[in-house]
Amino acid sequence: MTDAPVIEFRRSRKRFISRSLDTYGPLIAAAIIGSVIFGDIRSRIVVTALVLLLGLGLSVLYQRRARVFIDPDRFGRRGWLGTWWMSRSDLERGLLLERLTGRDGKSTRELFLFDPAGARVARISGRVWGNKNVDRIAHALAVPLTTVGRSVSLKELPALEPRALRFVERHHYVALVGVLVAALVVIFGVVALTTATPFGG
Repeated sequence: MTDAPVIEFRRSRKRFISRSLDTYGPLIAAAIIGSVIFGDIRSRIVVTALVLLLGLGLSVLYQRRARVFIDPDRFGRRGWLGTWWMSRSDLERGLLLERLTGRDGKSTRELFLFDPAGARVARISGRVWGNKNVDRIAHALAVPLTTVGRSVSLKELPALEPRALRFVERHHYVALVGVLVAALVVIFGVVALTTATPFGG
């Protein structure tokens, strides 16, 4: 590896609150609704406070940790559990497009990276990293790039590039079921704690 400096990209700080709500909003809503249905007033307060603090804490922590690194030989992403690296020679191609984010016609930049076998190895979203950073990352990686001249919805994307989206990204109901199960676990756990301790009366 050469001594050239590593290029580092950070998550965009714009729309931090809305991105956090996108990620943790369903869990927060499910936990609060469930606590209202199943719990007493104390458990409702505890569940709401814990879930809000947990969601905010996770968002702040990930915002501070998340990075994309590019050096002359490697491409890396840092998340919760350290930095994942791969050789830039294993990046066969990229797909750069504008993805529609709602019915109002708004869109965001998306960069998908694929290995020689055609498997997706990374997805860089403008909603997370900022549209300008997406373009900068694509330029810095210098992989053969396919660009799409129009905005594309998530429903249209599999027809354009079948391996761009993971199973959960194509079938959002799977993620929703997971969120609901996690929320119910939190609710029943907190209810059990609050009723088995002096705090719960």
